[in-house]
Amino acid sequence: MVGWANDYIGIPYKIGGRDRSGCDCWGLACLILKERYGVDIDKYVYSDIDAGYELIKKEKAHFEKIDSEPIPGDLILFKIMGKFYHVGVVVGKPYERNMLHTLINHDSALDRYDGPKWKNRIEGVYRVV
Repeated sequence: MVGWANDYIGIPYKIGGRDRSGCDCWGLACLILKERYGVDIDKYVYSDIDAGYELIKKEKAHFEKIDSEPIPGDLILFKIMGKFYHVGVVVGKPYERNMLHTLINHDSALDRYDGPKWKNRIEGVYRVV
């Protein structure tokens, strides 16, 4: 795993959060892409899950959908109950299949995107271009 990923583990969950004091899943993706890759995708702040769904649905149109193996910095979008409710950022070597993400009531953590909780919920892998 990439050592810098440890810098993002344990950030508290905070709806609409965009910094190390607290992030939602989109905010964590924004923070990582800005700090690690110099890419600013933080255009919106939202205050509830449904607004977050609309944001992710709108913003994914600006990303390139990837059909090959994800690389560090790619975003993986997940459907929960049929909606794009979650995003994780790929970290580490491709064969590790790790992502950084955060969920309601859970601090940010490293998780496998091909694990039983996530693999059947993947909507797609996107690269910010």
